[in-house]
Amino acid sequence: MSQISVFEIPERFTIAQAQQVYEELNGLLESEEVESIVLDAGEVMKIDAAGLQLLLSFYRTAAKFHKSVQWRNPSNEMIDCAAILGVSKALALDNTVN
Repeated sequence: MSQISVFEIPERFTIAQAQQVYEELNGLLESEEVESIVLDAGEVMKIDAAGLQLLLSFYRTAAKFHKSVQWRNPSNEMIDCAAILGVSKALALDNTVN
């Protein structure tokens, strides 16, 4: 049975939170039940390059696991930081759901 899983990106997502977020996201990738992952970025108030790098790596790895990834309500901070680092398109931040 396929399942949609929603993952809430922390309000503060920096290198300090990267290991914990990595482990949680990796668990979603390895789950056979999860077919689609929604990344809820609505509460993100601070994100650094390490956080964006991890999300980019996750987004690319999810495709190898045949998992779809969509965004829910990315915050302005998330959108702005991704644009500054030039990864908005690679993260497909325009692929959002409600």
